[in-house]
Order: sequence, then C-alpha cells, then structure tokens
Amino acid sequence: MQCCGLAPIGTTVRLTGRADEPASFHGIKRCRSVWECPDCMAAIQRARAEELQCANERWRERGGAMVMLTLTLPHGVGDDLKAIRRRVSISWRYVQQGAPWKRLAARIALGGMVRALEVTHGERHGFHPHLHVALYTGRKLEAAELTALEAFVGDRWRKAITSPRHGDPWPTPHLEHGVKCSRLEGAEYLVKMGLDARELILSTTKLGREGNRTPLQILHAIHLARLAGDRPTVRQAARWWRSYVRGMLGARQLTYSRGFLESLGLNEKTDEQLELEVDGEEVVAYIGAEDFNKVRRVPRLLAALRYVTVVRERAGWLDAVIKIIDEAWGRPPVPF
Repeated sequence: MQCCGLAPIGTTVRLTGRADEPASFHGIKRCRSVWECPDCMAAIQRARAEELQCANERWRERGGAMVMLTLTLPHGVGDDLKAIRRRVSISWRYVQQGAPWKRLAARIALGGMVRALEVTHGERHGFHPHLHVALYTGRKLEAAELTALEAFVGDRWRKAITSPRHGDPWPTPHLEHGVKCSRLEGAEYLVKMGLDARELILSTTKLGREGNRTPLQILHAIHLARLAGDRPTVRQAARWWRSYVRGMLGARQLTYSRGFLESLGLNEKTDEQLELEVDGEEVVAYIGAEDFNKVRRVPRLLAALRYVTVVRERAGWLDAVIKIIDEAWGRPPVPF
C-alpha cells in the first residue's frame, strides 16, 4: 500500500474523470485493497455501486422486489476481529442450509442474494463486523411476511452464533437487534450496502450510531493526532488500525449468490478488474511519468490534480492540469 497511487508503471499516466467527481489516475501501481486504501476503496466501491444498481434495475424490470436483512452479534473490547468476522460468515452459511431455507426460498420466489460486510469500531465495544444481505424476491412481501421472515432468520441466526460447532461459546444475539428485516426501495440500498459515494466522502467526519466510527475515521484520527502532537492518541489509534487491517485480510466486501448476476445478463468482475475500468470517464490528460513524479512530491498539488474535475469547468480541465505541472517544476505561470 505504501506506493499505491504514487509510482507510475510506464511512461504515461492517464488522468480520467467525470464532472463534479474526483479524477482517477491510471497507469500507476495499485494495492487494490477495498478495506485499507482510501483511494482504491473509492474506485472499487464506485464500480460496485454501478454494478449493483444495474442488477437492481434489471430485477425490478422483471417485476421483482428486494428485502434487506441486517445481522449482528454481541461483541466487546478485546474480541479478535478475524474471529468475529469468521463467526459471522459461518453463521450466515448455516442460516441458508437445509430444507427449511429451501422452502422459504420457494415461498418468496428468491431469485438471488447480495451480501455486504461492514465493520465499525467503538471504544466501549470494540470492532463490530455485521452483514447486510439483500434478498431478491419474485414479488413484494406483505408486512406479515416480513415479520415472519425476520423471526425465521432470527431464530436460525441465534442458533448458529451460539452453536458449539462453530467455535468457542458465544453470547446469544439480542432478540430485537440481532436480525432486522425491511423492504428496500429507491436507491437506499447503496447506503445500506456501504457503497454510497457521499457516505464514503463523509466517512472521516460522520460518526456512526452510539459513537461508533468507521475504519477511515480511525485513520483520520491518527492524522489529526499527529498534527496536534498527541502521541498517546496516535499510538492507540494506530493499534486499532493495525488490528483492523489484520482482521480484514482476505475478506470480501460484496458477495453475490452463485449465478445471480449471470441470470440478469451481467458478468461478475473481480475488484482488480473494477479498479482498472474507466467506463463513463473522460480522459482529462496524459501526463508523462517524470511530470507525475514531480507533482506527487507536493501533496497540495497532487490533491489539486485529483480534484481538477470538481473545481474547474470541463473546458478548463486541461489548462488546469498544465498549470499544476508547471508549478511542480517551478516554471513561471503562463499569462493567459
């Protein structure tokens, strides 16, 4: 991750972007970590959001509906994040096993599922990995059916979390908060699945419920503490960040049920393929590797280059890029 977004891999770097959105660099080294790297996270999540939006539109065109399940489990300070995450994953697989689940799937005409993993952190309760699962049903479920679905999944979820076959003893999830079921309408699924671009931009300042913070807020806290010279806070937040990175290694943020995208005429792509895509983006400029290396040594100029599509009109994008490169080399500004 140390060289992510900084080292060119060829002789030219492409700057691409859309109006009113931060630009992207292509032709540079990428770590492609959806958990650890803010830059790669933004690129991959934006592509995932577009992919999911297309799938949802096609499902609705077929007359289908969507239901959201949110599944949580008890957790506390000192709990190992990887152990909690694995418990969540194993328990969800258990919920879907056996004849009862098959009967439920047939009753609601289940066409597919999308599972999103989200992690927050609180000083009082530690790391909190939880699932958001979108169920794609063949018809809109009535209120009574939603209540029955929540009760059914809640019962199986509690049994799975507390099962001795899944590891050390675990407290029973809360009857009211362990599983929540609601309809998904409009574009709210992007927020609930953690893919909304606005939420990502605000993630360094917007606190979660009961003071919980996102991982990017931990990273931002380290930055602020360093600026303030607050070394104890830096050390504590750095420990949280290292625990988070170790605990999420190898995890997938978004998982589709097998064959679901293909049934909609779409092909699932890896995070690496999504990060490389520039669909819908305009090439703002081609920048030589030497010029890019000059700019990246000045954080202020590198930030200006990324946000050139936000602060400038489309006709002025290239001129703005040229001025940034000239300033990086110390050349006098062009008087026009």
